[in-house]
Amino acid sequence: DLLAEVFYGQSSTGANLATVNAGPSASRMGFFLGSEAEFTPKLQGDVRVGFQDFSVDNSSVSNSSIVVESSLSYELSAMSKIDLNLSRSAQQNIQAAATIMQFTDVGLNYSQMLDAAGRWGLNSSFRYRFTTFDGATFASREDNYFTIAAGINYIAKDWFRAGLSYSYTDLSTSFGGLDYGVHRVGLDFVIGY
Repeated sequence: DLLAEVFYGQSSTGANLATVNAGPSASRMGFFLGSEAEFTPKLQGDVRVGFQDFSVDNSSVSNSSIVVESSLSYELSAMSKIDLNLSRSAQQNIQAAATIMQFTDVGLNYSQMLDAAGRWGLNSSFRYRFTTFDGATFASREDNYFTIAAGINYIAKDWFRAGLSYSYTDLSTSFGGLDYGVHRVGLDFVIGY
């Protein structure tokens, strides 16, 4: 299916303290053209490309750029698939409302069922995000963020599942002193009722 979308929105920033002035509002408008379909028997998803104009009120800060929202899934076999997600957009910075963040986000996920009953499964993922900042507060700042993760899941019953996972996240930025790397191990139990 072919699709066309037009969007317009406004955001406002309030003050957390009575002694602090509220931040400026921002507005965005633009359009997407794209397709949502089963492209082949094994490949399905949606691809949308467009243009967005984002501006902060009472400020010279603005961003006009190409935007992308894409999500594709490819079935490698009856028991495995790979997903690709791509997003490119701009948004107002929550820490400094007169700043616009332009980001490109890429995610890749691989899922593999280990048994025919579908009770055991492996998954791994990679995500990369590149962000630039436009505004006086974070002028010329660039962030590189990535995370890798892997895990194993077990579905004992429809109402009970468990999982073990590991992830590593890394942020490097041109804005001094904020770089970090974090390792995480998770043990999850989900009970439905």
